[in-house]
Amino acid sequence: MSYSDDEWWIYRTYTDPDGIEFNVMGLVLLAAAIVMLWQEPGYMVFIMCLAINVLLHEGGHYIAGRAFKCVVRRVAVFFIPVVSYKNRATSSYDPATHSWRDTVWTLGVLPFGGYTTFETATTPAPATPRHSPFLNHKPAWQRLIINTAGIMVNLATFVVCLAINGFSLTVTGNPWLSTMLYLSLSLSVLNLLPLYPLDGAAAIISIYEVCTGHKPPKTLLTIFQIAGVVLFIYLFWLNPSILNKLINLVISN
Repeated sequence: MSYSDDEWWIYRTYTDPDGIEFNVMGLVLLAAAIVMLWQEPGYMVFIMCLAINVLLHEGGHYIAGRAFKCVVRRVAVFFIPVVSYKNRATSSYDPATHSWRDTVWTLGVLPFGGYTTFETATTPAPATPRHSPFLNHKPAWQRLIINTAGIMVNLATFVVCLAINGFSLTVTGNPWLSTMLYLSLSLSVLNLLPLYPLDGAAAIISIYEVCTGHKPPKTLLTIFQIAGVVLFIYLFWLNPSILNKLINLVISN
């Protein structure tokens, strides 16, 4: 097992020969979170169902990206990594041989969502972009599908949960089904917002390219980024009571 040479031990990452990597800070935070969640079973159900929904969401992006021969760099559930896994030491950029073994799979401890990152290139797209492994070389309609695939999976999860519950939004006696039902719908609606870095912003940009045939002006991209930063600062720092009410609503059902 090897470890990084960071100055302070808590920032170190430990990697074994099988490609599993542990982050010390993430493990410490995870231990603290488990202690707190053990005392609040309702929040435990919420976190577990959120992790499942985020994994399904990011899995949608991954499957759509692979369907269009994109190279997927990393798939992460939650932030502040606890453990990561990559089967191969080096990644293959050949769409014919690239597989899940070339992707870094990460589980974090901070339950604010997840992300899927694709390889991009600074060089212009080739004459046949469908053979390129880079996301930004793909046609706008393909990127639109990739960007909205996570939302589609969350909506499908909502429909499945709704069907299991007899197509009723009222769930009694089953906190897991209730939480999955409300979280899958909430994540779908949240990610539809056209605010960076949510999927809705990327979808709007792709739709703009599909309709106009060229990339949007930098001013529009800047507006998305600023609005997204302002929204997240407002929700997580200035007025977190909105998120707390949403969590309590999900837990109480």
